[in-house]
Amino acid sequence: MRQTKIIPLLLAAIITAGCANNAAREQSAKAEAQIEAAYKQKDYNRITLLADSLRQLGQLSDAKAYYWQGYASDRTNKKRMAEFYWKASLDAAANSRGTDDIDAYTKSACRLANLLAVRGDYESALKSAIPAAERIEKLKCDTTSDYVNLLIYIGCCQAGIGIADQSADDGFDRAYQKHIDNIDKNHTDEAYKIS
Repeated sequence: MRQTKIIPLLLAAIITAGCANNAAREQSAKAEAQIEAAYKQKDYNRITLLADSLRQLGQLSDAKAYYWQGYASDRTNKKRMAEFYWKASLDAAANSRGTDDIDAYTKSACRLANLLAVRGDYESALKSAIPAAERIEKLKCDTTSDYVNLLIYIGCCQAGIGIADQSADDGFDRAYQKHIDNIDKNHTDEAYKIS
């Protein structure tokens, strides 16, 4: 008789967990839609507030929220804040394997490398960009334009500090080949774009 009571309880627990997961996915999708709307309107203050609020509510991962806060800070010329948030995004996604967090990780690594390269801080850019590129490759998430741009920034930084060997040229060649491969596989406007 005990087994007959346990089985329905287990089934109820599984169903409840499944419903909770669906609700969490729906909340996450709504959060993404809110940020996307603010992004399209170029409302950077709203992006910052939404990302922080939605992160605190658990509807947006730390990695994604920090990416968006960094993006909004960069767009409003708060470069040091952007650097802080993108580094926080990299740290938040350091052990994650979820595709959303890896996407935020790639975007943050790309934007941070660009920010530091423009500033002329090539060594700091390379210290974060090279391990990020290696991790992205290991996870087989190296088909995005953000990853291609990351390779380009690595090459620029290597050239900027005067690396005399072939590594800078190899980085540019890898970036070019990845971009061509992406265009061959994806015939969309996004594939042709290097942001």
